[in-house]
Amino acid sequence: MTKELCTVEDLASIAGVTPATVRWWVHVGRAPRNFKIAGGRRTYFARADVIAWLEQGRAGTETA
Repeated sequence: MTKELCTVEDLASIAGVTPATVRWWVHVGRAPRNFKIAGGRRTYFARADVIAWLEQGRAGTETA
């Protein structure tokens, strides 16, 4: 079974940034769609949303 959820640390590793940067992206609305499980403190991202977010960013940096 593949891992369906990513943590802040997972996204930081994938994006090549620090967890603090990911937390800032969440704060300012630049991160992929995210959620917290009821009563929890950790932020999670659906892996499909992370992939789509990365592809969207890659598409925005392509040159003709």
